[in-house]
Amino acid sequence: MDPVPEWSEALLFLSHGSHAQLAQTLGDHYIQLKSEEKNELRSRISSVQLLPPLRPSGKFFLLAGNYAEHIQEGGEQAEEKTQTFPYLF
Repeated sequence: MDPVPEWSEALLFLSHGSHAQLAQTLGDHYIQLKSEEKNELRSRISSVQLLPPLRPSGKFFLLAGNYAEHIQEGGEQAEEKTQTFPYLF
């Protein structure tokens, strides 16, 4: 018996995800269903809760205060401090 997939992780079902083959199999099966069978699978839009495909990580990253020093260590010339600003990822 195959393990139960983690349905809440949508990215796993994309082409390079660990559930990509399952997504392909389900899609192929759906295409072959009759119209009345497809209608039985439909849900009212009001009963669906859309969620973001990624869980929030609770982390964010900022441009470090010693950013210019790291650039210079790599042999490059850093931007002036007035030209840089924190980036959130």
